[in-house]
Amino acid sequence: MKYHLIVLIVLIISALVVFLLLYCFQLDLLIIYLVMINLVTFLIYGLDKYAAIHGWQRAPENLLHVLAFSGGSPAALLAQKIFNHKTSKRSFQIIYWAIVAVQAGMILFFVSR
Repeated sequence: MKYHLIVLIVLIISALVVFLLLYCFQLDLLIIYLVMINLVTFLIYGLDKYAAIHGWQRAPENLLHVLAFSGGSPAALLAQKIFNHKTSKRSFQIIYWAIVAVQAGMILFFVSR
């Protein structure tokens, strides 16, 4: 199965989850966004690990970083641990933890206002 098809399937599943969260449970949009970005981030990490094992086209590292920066850093950390993916690549880890530090700083700034 091609990588692009899998990404399309992830997006369709994500849209269904958004529909359920928004209309069935009437959750706040921010909560829905955070659930979705973390779900997509986790799935893309898993797919990238699967692609690496099978020699398929890989997700660019920049995509993984953008997903983490967009709010998916908790799922990125979880996926790194569960799939043992990108854990030994030092340059990737430096950027990932810099993203987490920036996010923590932003949260502290907005909470302390």
